[in-house]
Order: sequence, then C-alpha cells, then structure tokens
Amino acid sequence: MISKKSIDFIINHEIGGRNVYDKKYSKPIWAGGESGLTIGIGYDLGYNTEKDLFSDWKDLNLNFLNAMKPFCGMKGERVKSMMKGEVLNVVVPYNIAYDVFVKVSIPKFYAQTKKIYPQLDQLNEDTQGALVSMVYNRGA
Repeated sequence: MISKKSIDFIINHEIGGRNVYDKKYSKPIWAGGESGLTIGIGYDLGYNTEKDLFSDWKDLNLNFLNAMKPFCGMKGERVKSMMKGEVLNVVVPYNIAYDVFVKVSIPKFYAQTKKIYPQLDQLNEDTQGALVSMVYNRGA
C-alpha cells in the first residue's frame, strides 16, 4: 500500500488536518452539487449503500448509523433538505474517521488506481501515494 506520509498528505488536503476536522468535519456535511451527505474524511454516503455504511462504520454509535441510513445513495439538493432531526446530532470521532479512511477508502482508491496503472505495485510507496492521491481527488 501507500506510505503513511502519502496518507497524511491526502488527509491534510482533504480536511486540513485533525484540528480542522474537529472544528469543521466531525459532523455530517453536504458539500453541494451532486454530493451526498459526507462524513469522516471524505466518505460520501451518496455513493455508498446502507450495507457499506453499517460495515465500514461499525465502530460508530448505532443511533448515528440509523440516523444516516436514509442518506445512502441520496445526492444533490435533496440531501440539504433532509438535513434535520437526528442526523444533526451525529458526531464522527477523528480516530474512527481515520480508521475508515485508511482501511476502506485508501484500499478502494488504490484498486481504482491499479486499474489505470497496472504496474503500480512496482513503484515505491510515495510514488504510489501520489498516484492514489490524484485518483482520489480527480477520479479514475
């Protein structure tokens, strides 16, 4: 997989680091456009299923998971209009967000990167990280 330095680089550019996360991203957000409800470090529920949510975020409070369940697969303005009630109480601790990012998101984007660059495994971890970062931020 990619280096810790690369993971930290992607996180820093996604959320600005832990202090910013704690102030700005520990609660669900809607980034606008065709985004879904986003939690943790860039985890967009609009592009994930209910099964994904409960599997990937198994360490999160069950009440929080149930509050977010209706947002799975939902994108766009509808998300904004649905952001009320219990979902406003959801808090995603940084340590859980970090674990999901490293154990779920990075492997997912690594696999997407490897489809484009089949020799990815032959590169050093930092170079792999740079390519994964591009796919994470710009798409495959």
